[in-house]
Amino acid sequence: VQTLASPESQAEPPSWEQTEPKGLPLVMIEQFAIQQGMVEFRDHARPTPFVAHLVPINLTLEHFSTQKGQTISYALSAERSSGEKISWEGTVTLEPFQSEGSLVFEDYQLPRLWDYVQDQFRFQIPHGLFTMEGHYRLSTTEQGVDVLVDGGSLRVQDLQIQEKGAVSPLIAIPLLEVNDVSVDDVAKQDVRIPSIQSRDARFIGWVGKDGVVNYHTLFSPVDTESRTDKGPEPSGSLEKEEPGSSSTSTNPWKVVIGDLLLDNFAIDFEDRQLEDPVKLLLETLHFHTSDVSLDLNRPLPVDLSFQINQTGKVQLQGTLKIAPLTVELDVSLTDVALQPFQPYVIPFVQFGIGTGALTLQGKTIVQKGDSANPLVTFQGGMEVSDLALKD
Repeated sequence: VQTLASPESQAEPPSWEQTEPKGLPLVMIEQFAIQQGMVEFRDHARPTPFVAHLVPINLTLEHFSTQKGQTISYALSAERSSGEKISWEGTVTLEPFQSEGSLVFEDYQLPRLWDYVQDQFRFQIPHGLFTMEGHYRLSTTEQGVDVLVDGGSLRVQDLQIQEKGAVSPLIAIPLLEVNDVSVDDVAKQDVRIPSIQSRDARFIGWVGKDGVVNYHTLFSPVDTESRTDKGPEPSGSLEKEEPGSSSTSTNPWKVVIGDLLLDNFAIDFEDRQLEDPVKLLLETLHFHTSDVSLDLNRPLPVDLSFQINQTGKVQLQGTLKIAPLTVELDVSLTDVALQPFQPYVIPFVQFGIGTGALTLQGKTIVQKGDSANPLVTFQGGMEVSDLALKD
C-alpha cells in the first residue's frame, strides 16, 4: 500500500492547460425568435427628459451555434409610430468571428433625434427626415477587427434649421444625397464618396454689429449648468498619446469625394456692421467641383455661378489650392448693380450712387505672398454703364 501510495508512484495531476476546453462551449439553437416586442428608452438625467419607444421589434436567429465555422443567420426589424423603420439582417460566425450584412434606417425623423440633444445647442430642427443604408463586412485579423463598408448611401429630405423660438428657418435643404460610399478601415484606411449632391437649398445669414456671423452663434454649444458643475476635465484626459501606441494610426486616412454638386441654391445675406446695412441676394447658385481630398496641395476645379440682387450675373471658373493658398479664376460679372454697395464707399467719398451697373471680364490670381508679390492680380476689361452719381 505504501508503495502504491508513495509520491513517486502517483501520477501527476493534469495541468490546467491540459484540461482547459479549447474554444467556446458548444451551444446549438435551431431557431430563436421574438415577435411584436417593445423597447422603451427613458433618459431623465438630461435637462429635458427624453422618452423613445420602438414598437414592434422582431428578431430572428437561425442555426445559432458556437461550433467553429458555423454560420448564423439573423434578422432584426423595428418600427416607431411615426413610420421610422430599422432593418438589420445578415450572417455571423462566432469562431473565428466574422459577419456580413446590411443595415437600413428608413424615414428617420430628425426632430426626434434633435430632441435628445436639444439642451446642448441654440438651434432647433422642426422638420427633416433621413434614410441611410449600407452593406458591411467584419472580420478579425492580427491587427484587430477589419471593417469594410460598401454601397453606403444617405438621403436627407426637407431639412429645416432655425433659432429656438423662431418661426421661419435660417437653413432649408429640400434634398441632400450621398451615394455609394465605401470604407476600407484597416487595410487601406480609405473612404470613397463618388457623389454628393444637393439642390434648392436656402440660407439666411447676416453679420452683426459685433462682426460675428449669425451661424457662429447658432451652432455654438450651450454651456449648461450641469457641465459647469462637473468642473474641469481630469488632466489625464488631455494627455497626448505616445507615438507608437496602439490607439494611434500608422497610416493617415484617405478621403476622396469624386463629385460635389450644389444646384439652385439661394443665399440671403445682410451686412449689419454698417449704419445702412448692405443686403445681398444670391440666387440660382450653382457650384461644382470634383476629386476633393485631404491632400491640400492638390488643386481643385471650381465652377461657380449665381445671380446677384436679381439683375447681375457672376461666373467664376478655375482652380483652387489650399496649401499654399493659390486661386486662379476666369471671372465674369455682367450688369451687377452698384447702388446696393454704396454703404461701403460712403465713408471715403462725397457723393452717392444713383444708378450704375458693372460688367467685368478677366482672369484673377490670388496667392500667398509678400509686399514684393501682390496677393491679388487681375488682367482683363471693365465697363460701367448707366452711371449716375448724386451729391
